[in-house]
Amino acid sequence: MTEENCCPPRMLTRLKDFCVNKNKYQNEYKLLKHSLLTLLLLVAIQAALLYALQGVNPTSLKYAPWLFYTSITIVSITLAIAHLKSYTCKINCMTGMMIGMTLGMQTGMMLGTILGATNGLFIGGLVAMCIAVLVGARTGNCCGIMGVMEGMMAGTMGGVMGAMIGTMFSVDHISWFMPPFMLINILIMLGLSIMIYEEIVVPHKPQPHTTTFTWFAGWCMLATLLLSAVIIFGPKTGIAALG
Repeated sequence: MTEENCCPPRMLTRLKDFCVNKNKYQNEYKLLKHSLLTLLLLVAIQAALLYALQGVNPTSLKYAPWLFYTSITIVSITLAIAHLKSYTCKINCMTGMMIGMTLGMQTGMMLGTILGATNGLFIGGLVAMCIAVLVGARTGNCCGIMGVMEGMMAGTMGGVMGAMIGTMFSVDHISWFMPPFMLINILIMLGLSIMIYEEIVVPHKPQPHTTTFTWFAGWCMLATLLLSAVIIFGPKTGIAALG
């Protein structure tokens, strides 16, 4: 019995198969390699940036954990998008809506929480919402207007809710809250990639398109540098403005 004719394996079974049969998942391993190298590159660039800013603003080191979380967020989002775009085939409405909703919501939640804590509710909500709506609409478009609508709705909700979380938790142990929060979000993105494999790769068996490291790292670097500039130099409102 072939894989596409049987029931989809459980998540842990798929992960075990991923670890054992590496040749079967060459595209996924290549994307993971791009992700790890890009994350290391972004962390090195941000460390150099903070070191250079020490002479201008001695308090710039307080942004170090937030820049690190930003790098993780951007890399995980780009990884999910690259994984989706590496396969071209017809996607049904349910799968496309789930893709748009997940990417829109998680983009907004992660970026909104970071920017809400560093820049306040207004800037965090506005910037995260706009980015999340674009990401949700672009990825949800794989199944048409229903996926676009789902991605935009999720991006609107996730961006505003994330900013509220970052603002509220900034006065109550946010440094303890962020690690498990980010871990859960990354696990959700992992689940999305597994769903993409189950719903797109297994039944349709499309040939993957090669995603170059230059493309992957370039988009991550551009997005991270722009958001880092907002975090460090952008306007601060509300609780964030009070320091």
